[in-house]
Amino acid sequence: MSPRSILTSRQHPTFSAQLSALPWPLFIVATMISGFGIVALYSVAGGHFAPWAERHAVRMGLCLVFVVGMGLMPVRFWLAMASPIYAIAVALLVLVPIAGTTTMGAKRWLGTASLAIQPSELMKLAVILVLARLFHKVDPARRSNPLT
Repeated sequence: MSPRSILTSRQHPTFSAQLSALPWPLFIVATMISGFGIVALYSVAGGHFAPWAERHAVRMGLCLVFVVGMGLMPVRFWLAMASPIYAIAVALLVLVPIAGTTTMGAKRWLGTASLAIQPSELMKLAVILVLARLFHKVDPARRSNPLT
């Protein structure tokens, strides 16, 4: 079953119902922690937003929008995408020793100076998705008592 057919196979709740179902307390705590990071970077820079606090604030805003977008996607979409995301993450990790850039004496990034990704960060998400898919298939009685 393709991801597109999974998305269109059932009726979806309204957008406002999806928004209200998000874990807003968790979202608020994560925003507060990131906000504290902005304050700390502002302080370290001697009361200036440049160079660190400004970049952190922009990245934080983009990531918060991305996280809300991910939360609005149906769970069955993430179950279907777990294996492809994992395969892409493994392929990117294999590319690091071959085509990675060396930064501070270690080769862990792919890309150029203007746009670089660290495949290990994508792998963190991929492992969570694959394990969630695996545990989703396990019988609920066995999930509650893993030693049986």
